[in-house]
Amino acid sequence: MALDSFVKRKSEVVWSMNERSRHMGTVLPHQDLSCRILSMLVDQPGLLMEQILERCPDSTWNQVFCEVDRMSRTGEICLTARAPGVYRVDIQEVGSTLSAHT
Repeated sequence: MALDSFVKRKSEVVWSMNERSRHMGTVLPHQDLSCRILSMLVDQPGLLMEQILERCPDSTWNQVFCEVDRMSRTGEICLTARAPGVYRVDIQEVGSTLSAHT
């Protein structure tokens, strides 16, 4: 699948999650943070974990870390170690397999 169509699909997923939450009258904290992280990665792929943390000033380090960890385990995003303690975060490509958490 081409990157453009993948990004479009991810954008539709983010929009769909927001709409569903609005209609249900509730937005769970991790859904809101998940949508924000996906939106960041659609706008600027390959952010470092520190850059995501800087863009979430209303969330704690632990909240962002836990959500990135959850999204990584569910295959929504991919983490790549760049150096000790430095991680790059990308949207998981469609069709990629999870190897780190199997």
